Amino acid sequence: MAYLVFTLQSLYQKIILRLSLSQQERIRNIVQQLKNNPYAGDQLQIKSLREKHIDEKRLYYFVFET
Repeated sequence: MAYLVFTLQSLYQKIILRLSLSQQERIRNIVQQLKNNPYAGDQLQIKSLREKHIDEKRLYYFVFET
């Protein structure tokens, strides 16, 4: 089952485009992974808040269940 992944355009332009090409590729791979399994990252204290690590950086995301 494929899930929907939404990103903020302003986030993409201000932050992601300033990363190295390898980090940008890793983010694209993570987004593809989340489309198949949104629970792939580490769960934080709030059930719907999760994170994935990219070197010393962290990618935070929410999982909304309907």
